[in-house]
Amino acid sequence: MLGVNQSDFMSYMSALKTNYRKGIHRMEAILANPTHASEFAANLGGVSVVLGVPVGLPDRNSDKLLELLLGSDVADDAVLTWMHQFYEFTGWDDLLSDSARCKEMANNQLIWRAAGGSKLAVGKSIATLAGLSCADYADIDAVAASQVAMTAVAASQVAMAAVASSQVAMAAIAGSGKARVAITNSSVALAALASSPLKKSVSTSAYNGNYAKLVTNGPCFIISATHNNSGWTFGVRYVYTSETASGAKTYSSTGSAQSINLFTTSAGLEAFANADSSASGQVTFVYIPCKAA
Repeated sequence: MLGVNQSDFMSYMSALKTNYRKGIHRMEAILANPTHASEFAANLGGVSVVLGVPVGLPDRNSDKLLELLLGSDVADDAVLTWMHQFYEFTGWDDLLSDSARCKEMANNQLIWRAAGGSKLAVGKSIATLAGLSCADYADIDAVAASQVAMTAVAASQVAMAAVASSQVAMAAIAGSGKARVAITNSSVALAALASSPLKKSVSTSAYNGNYAKLVTNGPCFIISATHNNSGWTFGVRYVYTSETASGAKTYSSTGSAQSINLFTTSAGLEAFANADSSASGQVTFVYIPCKAA
């Protein structure tokens, strides 16, 4: 005989999965109504349908359902409900004040996919891993806004490995001037971001002496840029919606990656080249999107 949680799981599975398109609409309707949203976030069977999908085995609407729930006002409550099946605790500070437990959570892909999407869970766990008291910080926005906290986080390899694997953390840091300064001034932090599992690679179209625009679709952290031909001079600069540019920086191309280590909140970056050559060139950027899912 099914237990209460299993029965709830099967009911929500039917509601959200029997028709993938309608399942998304049903979730949107649940989250749009505060009472229904709160009840859903407190229901282990329901949140398990969304947060408990096996890693690497998504179905046709699992990613969208996860995005909707983690982007909602009840995200923290839903993750807290779900976490009770893994650990015994009385509240967030009790759960996340243990650095060993925070490391264990961050190294578990299933758990961190959910906890890493919660501003509260990310902020408190990163604070603990940096040697701070998680009770002093409400969420990752509070950590990012604190110069003291970010100095500690940026100096900690362990804390930065949680940061570099969380889209929520990267978005919060990109939105804080204090956080950006702390990160870019720390070799430990930059090394962690260079190894981030969130990083992406994109190349401009081929060009010869002209500007080639790369729109990064929101905030990002540029790790490096590589020109595919050595002997060129190339550079990057901000691109603004007004199409004006500033802050250009040039590099002598060796055909290898050149460190950029730049946060940008503009529409993107623009690559340009200067060379007396008939050969066309291309710049490849390695970057981390800093926009919360």
